Amino acid sequence: MRATWMAAVLTAAIALTPVATASATAAGNEAAAFTPASSPPAFLADVPLPVGVPPVAAPPVSAPAPVLPAAPDLAAAPAAVPDPAAALGALGGLGDVLKLVSSLLSAATPPTGSPDLGVLQQLLATLDTATKGLLAQLPAAPMAAPVPAPAPLDQQPAAEPPRTTTPALPPPALEDRLASLGTKAKALVDAATAAKPDPAAVQQAVTALAPDTVATTTGTVTRLTGP
Repeated sequence: MRATWMAAVLTAAIALTPVATASATAAGNEAAAFTPASSPPAFLADVPLPVGVPPVAAPPVSAPAPVLPAAPDLAAAPAAVPDPAAALGALGGLGDVLKLVSSLLSAATPPTGSPDLGVLQQLLATLDTATKGLLAQLPAAPMAAPVPAPAPLDQQPAAEPPRTTTPALPPPALEDRLASLGTKAKALVDAATAAKPDPAAVQQAVTALAPDTVATTTGTVTRLTGP
């Protein structure tokens, strides 16, 4: 009885061996077929992830650096605008000076008769007061840069020729122009009120006033606006 049972077990085991082998092979192929790849298939791209699984974030894309405007060049900045009230006051003072010069010319060269000495002296005094008042309303003159003295001839390089030209001098300051204007105005009065007036001397004195009058106007505007 025992031998019969053992024979039946061995027969069943031999019969099941191919089936088990085939089942194991099929299971291995199925596991290989469903091995997860590095990226999901295309048809699973829109399938929502299970609850609790964090989504895979795309790598951040760095934004371009903002382009900042260039800093302004302070050295090339324009000069500050003068105070409007002070500028108007100075221009009014300049107008007074020019008006007095015109009145002085008219009084020194009347169309008929002789010039009035008292009127001319009063105009001279008023002109002197007006020029001082104009200077008081103007800003101080800027300091000129020092000019280096040329090297002595015995210390100059041999290849450099001797300096024979004279450097250009800066124009006279406004203070010097106003002083010259007063001096020439007095010369006009003296020529017009001489015991025997010389028409040529009077005309020469009138002509001499023109450059200082123009330079006074230019110097005043330059002092207000800067070089």
